[in-house]
Amino acid sequence: MASARVRTRPTAATTKKFACLDGCRALAAIAVLVTHVAFITAANERSTIGPYLARLDAGVAVFFVLSGFLLYRPMVVRHLEGRPAAGVRSYALRRFLRIFPAYWVALTAAILLLPAGHKPDLGELLRYYTLTHIYWPSTVLGPVDQAWSLGTEIAFYLALPFYAGAVAATVARRRMSVVRGELIGVAVMFVLAQLFRLVVVVPAATLTQRSLVTWLPNDLDLFALGMLLAVVHAWCEHHERRPPLGLDRDWSPLAWWAVGALAFYVVSTKVGLPAMSIDFAGPQLFARQLLYGVTAICVVAPVVFGDVRRGIIRPFLASWPLRSLGVVSYGIYLWHQIVKDRYLSWSDTAIFQGGFARVLIVVFVVTTAIAAISWFVVERPALSRRPQPSMARPS
Repeated sequence: MASARVRTRPTAATTKKFACLDGCRALAAIAVLVTHVAFITAANERSTIGPYLARLDAGVAVFFVLSGFLLYRPMVVRHLEGRPAAGVRSYALRRFLRIFPAYWVALTAAILLLPAGHKPDLGELLRYYTLTHIYWPSTVLGPVDQAWSLGTEIAFYLALPFYAGAVAATVARRRMSVVRGELIGVAVMFVLAQLFRLVVVVPAATLTQRSLVTWLPNDLDLFALGMLLAVVHAWCEHHERRPPLGLDRDWSPLAWWAVGALAFYVVSTKVGLPAMSIDFAGPQLFARQLLYGVTAICVVAPVVFGDVRRGIIRPFLASWPLRSLGVVSYGIYLWHQIVKDRYLSWSDTAIFQGGFARVLIVVFVVTTAIAAISWFVVERPALSRRPQPSMARPS
């Protein structure tokens, strides 16, 4: 009996905390907030830094890479240690409690604030509240515009345990090494994303394309980058090896972030992406996705390794202000568009006419306050009901 209890208890390897990642979440959420304010005030076109402001939606790519890393890493650890998969029901409940309670509150507020003639019908409400609205072009951008990414995340959450099970079964059946099987799986995901974009997204009409780019297959490459990082991290930890490419060195974050900054510069100024539109030509879609992926992985990869107390970037991300903003970053992500729209209405500011700095300060301050309330009143109580990760086989 004692040994059975030990096997069902999560290990340090599967429950490890990463001090810098809340800071990464904070920067990603703020980047998305800034790009939306820049768009609505036309700073994308009027400001000298407009091309960079327009591409700060790369923060979404950072979120996808983080999800791929954090959710897949415990599964890789189990594969490497030959232990059974965690319970799917507890995993699903944890994901549900992380996403839906706070989203439902924000969505309800957004719907109540809509003008009378713009209220969604019952079918649309069902899509919005279940985060399935991304599969219809007419509802892909709903009362909470940026919630399309939550629909993509939910699809990833649902697919991940089945993917992990398929990788484990393939490794066992073909008697290959775990790492080889994991790397092949990640490579297949990356290629599938390119094929989906080429065969399905690019030929689609503009309105349909707007929906298709929010589907999980289009962003599998971003999640795959995070999953690749999970494989590398778990393998290094399991075999007590130093990570490749100097990822744990004190200078590593500066070097990797410099490469990420270069990729961000290229996607902002050299690809010809429109500043005030989300309609991209086929080559632009591929270039944007690739360069966003490079930017995101360069931000995340070096800060999951190394001593958090050393260097410049790791201590910055792990500092109290950034970690605090990271804790409430989901609320910032959910509420900033609602706050922005309400501020423009209450201040009688015409769209594309407001001052960027003024609107940004107001939206950031008010949104952060609401996000903190959301954390203490909605998110933390919901998360306290999450079951702890279990090492037991699903029942």
